[in-house]
Amino acid sequence: MTRGIVIFLILAVTLFPQSKKKPPKPPDIMIVMPVIRNEGGVITFDSKVANSSKKPIKAMILIIDFLGPNKELLTTWRGPIESELLKPGEEAEFALQVKAPQKAVSIRFNASDADGRDLRIDNSGPFPIE
Repeated sequence: MTRGIVIFLILAVTLFPQSKKKPPKPPDIMIVMPVIRNEGGVITFDSKVANSSKKPIKAMILIIDFLGPNKELLTTWRGPIESELLKPGEEAEFALQVKAPQKAVSIRFNASDADGRDLRIDNSGPFPIE
């Protein structure tokens, strides 16, 4: 009896394998060496964004979430990068200045393309505001 149960369990495991998880998709873009400073009530961003995907990205929009001390979302700023088209492997610099929201201590990056598709980001933060 127990031998039959053991054989049944072995067959069940081998014939009906566990569901395989898909590997996560690689990031579309990378934020490279971000420098974020609060200079007299104005937050200055100096960084690069790199296309790490195999497809060109048209009209990328950076979405910057300003976070409070407990990582709560305070406000969001959206703005385009200078390059209209970012080819695979290319980098584009961005330098922005935004009025500093009160209580903001860090930021997190998100991005979308011209079609409104959310882009996956490697190293999206949060990054401290210096």
